Amino acid sequence: MRPIKFRAWSKVEQKMKYYDRDCSSPNMTLNGVLIDSYGSNVSYQYEIEQFTGLCDKNGKEIYEGDKYKDAEGIVSKVEWGLGEWSLFPIDKKAPIRSLYWRNICEKTQGEIIGNRHQNPELLKGES
Repeated sequence: MRPIKFRAWSKVEQKMKYYDRDCSSPNMTLNGVLIDSYGSNVSYQYEIEQFTGLCDKNGKEIYEGDKYKDAEGIVSKVEWGLGEWSLFPIDKKAPIRSLYWRNICEKTQGEIIGNRHQNPELLKGES
């Protein structure tokens, strides 16, 4: 089984926070929603993204919302779809593909080149 991990894009701070490093403190907990230390729901300030259980060829963890470049040079966005983690190509002419995994943090042949928040220029060409 893969570990269930999340990261959260802070809309206020404009930076990524990783649940296992930044959100498992007394200041924030994740249980379906983000709760601050005062018990307030602060989910509207964040966009939650889940770990796929895979790593790229460099060992970097692959999360929902990442931009992934495969061995053939096709750039795709990583999203949950078709009942599994899938690669949805930026160039709509390329086929949608599955991200298969068998082992925790199994390495794939491609690499993460950014994410939808910090690298919006990677979305050019997407319709």
